[in-house]
Amino acid sequence: MISSCLYSFRLILAFVCVVIFTSCGPKVIYDEKKDIRSPWKYNDTYQFSFEVADTVIAYDLHLLVDHQASFGTENIYIKVQTIFPGGKKVEQPLSLQLAGGDGLWIGDCNDKDCEIDILLAAKAYYKQKGKYTVSINQHSRSEELDGINSLNLRVNYAE
Repeated sequence: MISSCLYSFRLILAFVCVVIFTSCGPKVIYDEKKDIRSPWKYNDTYQFSFEVADTVIAYDLHLLVDHQASFGTENIYIKVQTIFPGGKKVEQPLSLQLAGGDGLWIGDCNDKDCEIDILLAAKAYYKQKGKYTVSINQHSRSEELDGINSLNLRVNYAE
């Protein structure tokens, strides 16, 4: 009898923990990963398209960059182009910092690879409902960039 009550209690406790942990954190509305062809050339464009259904809610845009631990520079330059539902285009060059001032990689690393979560936009509001497309090109000094494995764009409701 006691063991069945203890089993029931553990089952209920596990269910409550699952509900709590799945309800915490931001609600992701878009999450797509693109593997990078090596080397990443200037003319290689990676596009991500997502729908905005609510113009009252703020959104966070994250770019997860997966690179080799042997990558040769502490940052990469990219060009980000956003295409709005009405066709308007906005282009912005960005420097993505992959290593700190101490020369150590930022993010989660193992012996082979590192992944860093870079916040591209915090609490952004979109004025139009519809499809948004984000295009990313490498924009470094070198025509070809080795060592970037993938890019992952994640859009979620801002907290």
